[in-house]
Amino acid sequence: MYKIYVKDQPIVLLSRSQPFNREADNKRSWIRLPFRGNTKHLHAVVDNLEKSPKPMGFVLEGSDPETILHHFTRTFRPIHAAGGVVQYRPSSEIALIYRRGYWDLPKGKIDPDETEEQAAVREVREELGLQSLQLIQPICKTYHIYRDKDQRILKITQWYHMQSAEAELHPQTDEDIEKAVWVDPQIAVSDYRPMYENIKEVLRLYIKKMHHT
Repeated sequence: MYKIYVKDQPIVLLSRSQPFNREADNKRSWIRLPFRGNTKHLHAVVDNLEKSPKPMGFVLEGSDPETILHHFTRTFRPIHAAGGVVQYRPSSEIALIYRRGYWDLPKGKIDPDETEEQAAVREVREELGLQSLQLIQPICKTYHIYRDKDQRILKITQWYHMQSAEAELHPQTDEDIEKAVWVDPQIAVSDYRPMYENIKEVLRLYIKKMHHT
């Protein structure tokens, strides 16, 4: 299963045989549709989510989720980014940033000469002002579609669990970061508002992975 967000509204990609639990997000109106490879279909789904005045979501089903995702990457220009959930050692707190009215995680675009890991570490260092960083493991990838002028972009972000023993955070103000704070991840998910849905999902997966280590 994959999930692509459009203005905090989800598109879930499933194979025909996969079940989907709508009750897990029952505040939305869900529409389930078959996908047969028509790119106009993808634009129509995104149009609906951009214009919807109420919470809704689409479930697109096909032969397999990877094939549907491939159609998205061919239909919308992909931009690749990387970022991190930074854990402060010796506590379990993580670093959040506040930028342009939202609580977020540090991330940024991958340069042509960088690996995903290198870009993630560089962006976290720049946005949090940390020098000492240890990359632990990958968490997940997130996908969201946004407009850049008249073009729709599919942003694909690889997230990593990192650790740092530095207590002092220095937000990168020239990137519009107003605050950088250490906070318990459970509190971050439940109490820090506003926060994008895909960021909440990263944090939930991070918490789940931590509970299994």
